[in-house]
Amino acid sequence: MKDIFIESVNMYNGLDDARKGAIISLYRTLFEADDKKAEKKDDKKGEEKKPDTEDAASEDWPCSVKRNLSPINVTPAPNREVKYIALHYTAGNTSSPGSASRIVFPENCSADFIVDDGEIYQFNPDLDRYYTHAVGVKKNDLENYKATAKIGGAAALYGSAKNSNTISIEMCSNFKGKRPEGVSPYDRRFSLSEETLANTAALVAYLLKRYPGVQVVRHFDITGKPCPAPWCWDDESNQKYYEFAQRCNATPAPGDPNYKNVDDAMEPKDDSPPWPDFGSQFAPDKTATTAATLAQDGALGGALGGALQSITNPAGKVLASIITKNNGQVAKSVVKDFVEMVAKNPEMMKNVLKLVPKK
Repeated sequence: MKDIFIESVNMYNGLDDARKGAIISLYRTLFEADDKKAEKKDDKKGEEKKPDTEDAASEDWPCSVKRNLSPINVTPAPNREVKYIALHYTAGNTSSPGSASRIVFPENCSADFIVDDGEIYQFNPDLDRYYTHAVGVKKNDLENYKATAKIGGAAALYGSAKNSNTISIEMCSNFKGKRPEGVSPYDRRFSLSEETLANTAALVAYLLKRYPGVQVVRHFDITGKPCPAPWCWDDESNQKYYEFAQRCNATPAPGDPNYKNVDDAMEPKDDSPPWPDFGSQFAPDKTATTAATLAQDGALGGALGGALQSITNPAGKVLASIITKNNGQVAKSVVKDFVEMVAKNPEMMKNVLKLVPKK
């Protein structure tokens, strides 16, 4: 819950960095007691603790692995021969955990895998019996990609690498700042996180072991499309791709994953963030004050009165206590909007109510 909240706050561009930090700091405090209790509980259990293998990765995988059981947007191809592993990027805004399984493919497009910071989602239900649709290209687009490429080798594998003999891996990308409409893939604000790269390297190592002799390439090498964009901008970024390919070959191949199987046709697809749009809820007042000053204003009085009272007295007092214990400078408006946010969000409310002393 905590990590999802933090990723969601960072996604919104209506807040400056100081404000994002204040909100995250306040919300983190809600979990301190529970985290400490969990640590003590885990210490007592010791070796008796058993992971949830349905949701967890195998020991040598760096993240959880899901597998789609619904053969949608894929083509049957019994006993197909795999010759290439093509790396792509989503051109999306975030690679936060959970992003992979929320991807919605347009029209008949698809990919065998989608990778984010905490998950590998195998979209193709059976790599040996189906192929996905990720490296096809229209003739006009092919010529345009080749003509506008910033580095050499565009579409060098066109005609050789096809959907039917290629396993495609989409890496969830990040975009820094407010994303303009119709953003160019050459915008340097696109990036690939280390977490996503590490998960991808493990996946490629696994596939190299499963399909000996396959070639690791980029979408760019097949169609000339600048994808993954951060490896197609110039000679320096091109070199990063070759370094990553070497990294994949040097990564120890993990064993078969403990899949969490899902039915994609039944899994809800929602591109919206899992929390409210925080950016729209903040006032322009950025006057900073310390926790001590907030305490002097009165926990349930002054500027915070209405907001805290809206949560009910017991929870309001707990939240006021949390706020006044928070270290560092906090804007009054941030505190007020944070409290109002908790009041509106059932999941946040649950965590606040857990801290209310029982009579």
